[in-house]
Amino acid sequence: MVWPLQIQAAAATNKPAIKQSSPAKFPPEQVYANLKQQLAQLTEEKGKAGVDVQLRSLAQSFYQLHQTHRKETLGAKALFMTAQVLRLKGQRFQDSGDTKLARQRYLEFADLYPGNNMADDALFEAANLPATDTEAAPSEALYAQILSQYPQGDQAIKAQKKLETKPTPPKTSVAADQVTPGVHAWRHH
Repeated sequence: MVWPLQIQAAAATNKPAIKQSSPAKFPPEQVYANLKQQLAQLTEEKGKAGVDVQLRSLAQSFYQLHQTHRKETLGAKALFMTAQVLRLKGQRFQDSGDTKLARQRYLEFADLYPGNNMADDALFEAANLPATDTEAAPSEALYAQILSQYPQGDQAIKAQKKLETKPTPPKTSVAADQVTPGVHAWRHH
């Protein structure tokens, strides 16, 4: 067997062939793939201690990846995954703060990446999460936005159905005898 010259020289001098260095920096796409793999593992773990903290850490890591690569496709994907993780954490641990933040991240995604094929998905996900009283975009407005901006998108039909099945507030009808005293008696005479 023929060894490369560095290994042969190291063997001859009893020195390590490879210098110890700081950990290799992974390419951002690999970091993203690793984060998704961690998420897949965490979603399978139910009831284990510390999962909520790990999900929060994943959301922060995805968001940091988004901020670093905001102008790239990876940045968009990382922001969408940030919202997905926060939604999962909020629903799994009944944390309204995370659910609210997930909604904000979905709306941020739709605002920053309106041409991305996931923009209508982000709006739909945001619409399906509870809005707070102070938010400017109630669910109905987001469903309507999907229909107007992304009529050919995969969420348009779902948004249309949501708008059609949205319960209308009941009309308050007042009985005739409650309007004016004596009117009821007059009608029956």
